[in-house]
Amino acid sequence: MKQHVLRQSDIDSAIKSFSKKRQLSDGAGLLFLINSKTSQSWVYRYKVGGVEKRLGLGPYPSVNLTQARKLAQRERGRRADGKDPATEKLQRKRQGVTFEEAAREYWQTHCQKMAKPSNWISSMEKHIFPGVGRRVVAGILPEQLITAFKPIWGREISRKLARYPLPD
Repeated sequence: MKQHVLRQSDIDSAIKSFSKKRQLSDGAGLLFLINSKTSQSWVYRYKVGGVEKRLGLGPYPSVNLTQARKLAQRERGRRADGKDPATEKLQRKRQGVTFEEAAREYWQTHCQKMAKPSNWISSMEKHIFPGVGRRVVAGILPEQLITAFKPIWGREISRKLARYPLPD
């Protein structure tokens, strides 16, 4: 598999002569995406279980050709170790997600089709977020959730919250 086939002059020429979205390959999974004359980025393309995945490496010119090659090499090393770089990046990103952020994201994606979606989030704001809302999800223990939800168990409010099923 050829690597390092792009030259800076190829990139400059492609940007200058932009007429439609396109991609240039540097080989070994490194792509240069040209979305417009003012929007370009680097992507590492690879496969996991036969499914193509793409991992953004950064915008051009903030990330130049040399830096993109180094980033792609690092991700190829992760693939060689049997890891999925995109999944790892998502996990790193989510490590800092608070309970409130996660709950609001859930509410946006799963509760909007309910009769009164505002009831669910307002109940969480009033009863749950004050106790565990600012805590990072990865650091919340089951006992802490039980403590937060216990005061409303058996009340009308918990029956309303129970109407919204958890995702699989």
